[in-house]
Amino acid sequence: MLLASLTVAATLAYGPNEPTQQQDLAPPNEQVSVLYLANEGFLIRSGDIKILIDSFVGETEDGFETLPRNVTRMLTTAAAPFDGFALALVSHTHRDHLQVRMAEKYLRANANAAVLAAPSVLQSFTNRAEDFDSIKEQLRSVNLEGVKSKRYAILDTRATVDFMPLPHGGDATVANFGHLITLGEHRLLHLGDVAADKAIFEGLDLASQKIEVAFVPYWFFMTEEGIDIVDNSINAQYTIACHVPMDQKEAFIAKMAESNPHILHFNAPMESKVFTISTDAIDK
Repeated sequence: MLLASLTVAATLAYGPNEPTQQQDLAPPNEQVSVLYLANEGFLIRSGDIKILIDSFVGETEDGFETLPRNVTRMLTTAAAPFDGFALALVSHTHRDHLQVRMAEKYLRANANAAVLAAPSVLQSFTNRAEDFDSIKEQLRSVNLEGVKSKRYAILDTRATVDFMPLPHGGDATVANFGHLITLGEHRLLHLGDVAADKAIFEGLDLASQKIEVAFVPYWFFMTEEGIDIVDNSINAQYTIACHVPMDQKEAFIAKMAESNPHILHFNAPMESKVFTISTDAIDK
């Protein structure tokens, strides 16, 4: 367990909206699929378990990629592949990671989904949701004050999420969470908007966690320190670069092809990659 002495175990509960089909869900299998949504938004699936992260970005924000309108409709109406049991994670409250009204529509459409996030994220729902009472039972708060990580078990430990407070680049006052997601034998790391500062990663012991897939913001690849963090402090089997500004994307992809050809990326929303333990990634 990551930072075992400081990790608090908890079981995710859904209250009145607890999914009725939980016991019928298939456990994680040998494959995990990653569907790119926009910016740092992804849908992660293994077996019947679905985890959304930083997914609710339907309106243009600061020049970063957002969901096409048809995908926004699919998400807000919980149409496939966004139907069924799903855990939604949010790294922080900035609008290029969370647009509350969109998330609210999704939760209303899918009673089998829940958000598990920082108190500041839940406060955003309180402040901005049109009908907070209709979704409040689907919101769960994770308070990391005074700890370096906290683990939540999902579906009787078929999945776990380790939450880590990681300082937001450019503004350490923003509550930014990193997530280490475990689905069976798969481990995936999402960093949110953490700064590319090696001191932040000292003591996290991520390199020993056998991370299969790491989602890393593009600015890590702009400095030697950031690349050192990716290669040595994280040391994932596969690294996916994300959060690339739209006007820099073509140049960034060309740069990666020349200097870091092993770094993966997505060209457009709704592209997916399938990872099989100890084998190469397969583009779908």
